[in-house]
Amino acid sequence: MCHSGFVPSMFFGGERLVGRCAVVGRYGRSVFRACSSVAGSVDVRDSDHSSFWTRALRRSTRPSAKEMVERVDLTDALGISAQLLQSNKKPPLLEYFRNRKNEHPTKVILVRIGEFYEAVGVDAIMLVQHAGLNPMGRGIPRAGCPAVNLRRTLRDLVVDAGFSVVVCEEVPELYSYGTRTKGKERYVAQIVSPGSPNYLVGLVDHEDGVVDFERERLTVGISSAVGGFSLTEVDVGMMTYSVHTGQTIEGVIARLQSGMYAAPIYLHESLYGGSSLGSRKTTSSEVDSILRVAASFQNEAGGVEGFSSPDAVGGLLDSVSLNLRLDREGFTKITKRHTTRPLYFSTASQLGVHRTRGVPDLVGQVAGRDAPALARQWIRKQLLLPPPPSISAQLRNASLFLLNHLEPLPDFPTIAKHQVAQLVRSKEANEVFFRELRDACQAIYTAGSNDKTKDFIQALTASAGMEIGLELDLVDVLSTCEAAIQLIEDTIIVEPRSDLDETSEQFPDDKRYLFSLRKSNEGFVGKVHTAKFEKEWERVEAARVAVGVAAEELLQLGEEIKKERKLGDSKKDAVGMSFDLFNNAVWLRLPSGQNLVHPLIHPKDRNGMVVSNRFSTDKLEAALDEYRLCCSECANAVRDQLRHLSTSLEGESLPPLVGACVLATIASAMVHHVTHAGILNGWNPASERGSDRSIVLRQFWPYWLDGRANSTVTNSIDLDSLVILSGPNMAGKSTVLRSVCSIALLATCGFLVPAKEASVPFVDYIMLRTFSSDSPAEGKSGFAVEMHEMRSVLEDATENSLVLVDELGKGTEMTAGAALAGSILEALDRSGCYGIFATHLHALFDMELDAPNMKEMMMCSEKEEGRVRPTLKVAAGRSLESLAMTVARDCGMPSSVVHRAEELLGRLRDRRNLGKVADGASKANPAFSSAKAAAPDHRVPLDLQGAELVLRSVVSHSLSCEPVRAVTRNPQKAPLAFVG
Repeated sequence: MCHSGFVPSMFFGGERLVGRCAVVGRYGRSVFRACSSVAGSVDVRDSDHSSFWTRALRRSTRPSAKEMVERVDLTDALGISAQLLQSNKKPPLLEYFRNRKNEHPTKVILVRIGEFYEAVGVDAIMLVQHAGLNPMGRGIPRAGCPAVNLRRTLRDLVVDAGFSVVVCEEVPELYSYGTRTKGKERYVAQIVSPGSPNYLVGLVDHEDGVVDFERERLTVGISSAVGGFSLTEVDVGMMTYSVHTGQTIEGVIARLQSGMYAAPIYLHESLYGGSSLGSRKTTSSEVDSILRVAASFQNEAGGVEGFSSPDAVGGLLDSVSLNLRLDREGFTKITKRHTTRPLYFSTASQLGVHRTRGVPDLVGQVAGRDAPALARQWIRKQLLLPPPPSISAQLRNASLFLLNHLEPLPDFPTIAKHQVAQLVRSKEANEVFFRELRDACQAIYTAGSNDKTKDFIQALTASAGMEIGLELDLVDVLSTCEAAIQLIEDTIIVEPRSDLDETSEQFPDDKRYLFSLRKSNEGFVGKVHTAKFEKEWERVEAARVAVGVAAEELLQLGEEIKKERKLGDSKKDAVGMSFDLFNNAVWLRLPSGQNLVHPLIHPKDRNGMVVSNRFSTDKLEAALDEYRLCCSECANAVRDQLRHLSTSLEGESLPPLVGACVLATIASAMVHHVTHAGILNGWNPASERGSDRSIVLRQFWPYWLDGRANSTVTNSIDLDSLVILSGPNMAGKSTVLRSVCSIALLATCGFLVPAKEASVPFVDYIMLRTFSSDSPAEGKSGFAVEMHEMRSVLEDATENSLVLVDELGKGTEMTAGAALAGSILEALDRSGCYGIFATHLHALFDMELDAPNMKEMMMCSEKEEGRVRPTLKVAAGRSLESLAMTVARDCGMPSSVVHRAEELLGRLRDRRNLGKVADGASKANPAFSSAKAAAPDHRVPLDLQGAELVLRSVVSHSLSCEPVRAVTRNPQKAPLAFVG
């Protein structure tokens, strides 16, 4: 097989250490300590590498990995004890491993040794545990993976386990065959990290198409700043960064929980009261909250890192550059503006944007099942981080265009922006990638240049620009696409056809060895136009013919030997040519025991060792050597053409080229969205925002139902203030809240909505809060979680916010819960926000709430066959009904339990009625109030004593006499009869 080398790209920084590190402390760790009292948090100060690997080794569960752990000594950087080194043979390149480990103490070191990538010490245990590989021997911990499985192993270590991996490659050598392998030099080819998990080296020669790119995630640094928190997001793949200031604690947590960040999470010293220009004092509870969420990243090996620098942004860039060996000066600052706050985790979970058991997936309903993964990712990102009103208006226009457009649009291929940027910059793009890039550019150019469809592409341009953090000009994008298409078509065979794909009719059985030889050596065929490497190709063709002639002569000589020695036709006497894949050669196979006859020779393998069971000739060996050399030169020429094409697309052309690919992804997402949600399910665009601040929804339905089905119940609602929504169980209150929330979010993003008509003004904050479960990790009950969330709601709500609260106050005693709910209602009403407050707490209606803007609505019900059934319809008014017993029966609760519950309910209602009589008696007869006040001092159950006092007072009042004095009784004795 033809092997060629990789020329280290400046994109990776080679062996250089670039940039200045602002992090202090051993191994680049910071010197400040996180709050150790936080459950699940971790000390971010790790003074050395041992605590990092201690945590990693604790995760070992495979028996072979656990057995290797017993042989580890973490006082050594590699984890190899001196005793093991003395009693076992040293692994190859041990000093090279040690030197790299000293440079990268908390990363896995993988070094190429021949056809394997090997690791030693603790790194070998990580391969065994997380990549499922087998140990190499029982001495010094050692493991490795075949070179062909490298990317799968990296996925196991980086994407799944969260490690960063230093991959070391062999320096490529000039063509050589038939000599022993000499000692090879090695270099750090790339550091693969959770934020940049794609290994690029060698992709230019990848013969199985484009490797599926893993989703790139951002690296984030959090610091304290005036007006809130500051988040610095670093996109390693794009070599860009952006700064988001003025973030609330809930905004920070929402971003951390969005899934867009990779470990490690960098925490600046300003969070702990360290000096930082312009920082504010951060409360311990805020730090605790951040650490609790950041602690979830401990599931990844990177965890949490601290850093110290007067400049939080510059310090983070220095840390990332040093950690990943990147050029600090190569980062470009971009601007991303979001006027609507990020969707909080609880809201996203209740809409299925974050996958939650039992909650319908909003992303799937918006995109449809057939949408490409990148299109779905873009839609999910819009929902989590709603765009500014100007961009959402453009996306709404794009939806309108698609609904009214009758002519077909081109198919829009999707390519990840990181894939384009990284492959072009690293010069590792192969011909399959360039074909896909050409198709994406062609689709954008075709649609953008057509007068009938260019408005659609123009409407998406601002969104694409925001995605890459640059302002895109459609004219510039189309011009770049046109030039890129021409460059690619001039170099790449767009519709490849190779004679290697011919059937066996052109290669009969006795010539299959030649086909195998060609297939192993001419993998470059069909990639680049042969005119680009004409001289090299002519040499390959001539050398191939020479090999065929020499091989045919050798085969004829073998047949003569067979005939001369009167060998039979059995398998053991077979004579023929065969291809040796390992040695990349074709040789003659003769029956065992045959002596050499001139001009036969025993050939040498690729390492110069004689192959005693195969035969060849000097002529064939010379022809094979020439053919392999010509193929190597031809492959180098093709590789040079591919890299030259990358160079031609780099520079000023790269940003609009990346923008074009993002445009294609957004176009694909919008086409699938409108087709699935609009054309198939009847969703409609929200009306253009006007001066009216009311949310007006007409005939809306739950996003997970088919709006055109007769069984789907629709509702209409107007929101210009806070609404308290009452209704019985299973009447649809939660469904209404989730539906209103989804429509407001979809309209804010510019998507179609599940409603006949919808008008949604600008909303700066969307919050859907439902009944909370407890959080044992935080030491909080369900009610405490509820109060924590509502505190954040009250802090963040403005007159432009939409707050939807479901069943607040259920986690505590009913009276206290109702009182808190009433007070929160008043606070929300004062904020002027829109909102719906759904509740079963009927006591709220008996309170004199100071909420002048609040309105009342209810879920309706009707009687059907003697039973009350909810209609799922919303109307103005108040509902005090409860369908608890009906729901219990429908859910299969035993009838005896339900019957008993009805009896108990009747008693409670009787006592409630007595309480109302008591209130009336208290107002009519002041003497009753004093008797009632004295009652709690008596050792009689309150409900029984209260009933007795009520009856005495009622009787006395009816007879116009003094009330009978209260009687103190011992509850152990029989009750006394009432005196008339």
